[in-house]
Order: sequence, then C-alpha cells, then structure tokens
Amino acid sequence: MRVEADPMEEFKDQVDAASANVSAVAVEDDSAAGRLVDDQGAGARQYTMPGILHYLQHEWSRFEDERSEWDVEKAELKVKIELVQNDWIFYFVVLCSNRHV
Repeated sequence: MRVEADPMEEFKDQVDAASANVSAVAVEDDSAAGRLVDDQGAGARQYTMPGILHYLQHEWSRFEDERSEWDVEKAELKVKIELVQNDWIFYFVVLCSNRHV
C-alpha cells in the first residue's frame, strides 16, 4: 500500500531548506514600509530610518485624505437632515392650517 506525503509537510520542508540557504541579504522593499535589511540570514529584520519616515508620511497623508472625505460626507448628511426637517415642518404646518379651515 502506497502512502502519499502530506503536501503541507513537503511545503514546510522546502521552506526550511530555502531559509537554511539564506545568507546576509539586503532587500529593498518598494512598499510603504521602505527598506528591510536582513543582516543575519533568517534572523531579525531592521527597518531603515528613511523607510520608516516614508511609511509615516504615507499613512499621515492617507489619513488626512480620509478625514477630508469624512468632513465632506458629514456636511452632505447635515444638509440632508436639514431638508428632511424643513419638509416635515412644512407638512406639519400645512396639515395644521388645513384642520382649522
């Protein structure tokens, strides 16, 4: 009887073999996090100061954009609320005036 190997176990073995072959590598990451440097092979990663600053500036800019959108949406909703309230008051006044006639 043939027993097939678990695909996850094979994958883990391949990952372990690949990480064992890793030596000091400098990896430049184009994402918002900036640069990652792996000085000790599979050891700890260090972030560079320019990369950290770039990430913080990007996140701050994104936050400000979202905040501006929220402020616009809030103003639009306030206008809609005013219109609904004014319509309700108008209809209430019309109904009350028709009852007295």
